[in-house]
Amino acid sequence: MRTFITGYDGEKIVEFGNRDMGKIQRLCSHLDNLMSRIDLSVAKRQRRAMRKASYRIREKIQSLVKDLRMESCTVFSKRIQSYLFAYFFYIFHGSQVWPQTK
Repeated sequence: MRTFITGYDGEKIVEFGNRDMGKIQRLCSHLDNLMSRIDLSVAKRQRRAMRKASYRIREKIQSLVKDLRMESCTVFSKRIQSYLFAYFFYIFHGSQVWPQTK
């Protein structure tokens, strides 16, 4: 399984998010199924309730990703001075390169 962030300091490899990626993937799959059920729903109240649930799932996903990023930044800044990041470009420059749609 892929890891969220992988760092290398010349002697050892440090990986973050080994177990959390499965949880994020499960939540994304659940969100996808929920969105398709929203599209098929006829009742307005049911659609509204499912939309609220989808917002809650999105918040959970975003908070998991944020926690992983903050955890990795604190560990890397405390332990070792130089690491090569697999996700370095996306974490620090991603929002400027890929515009987010609302």
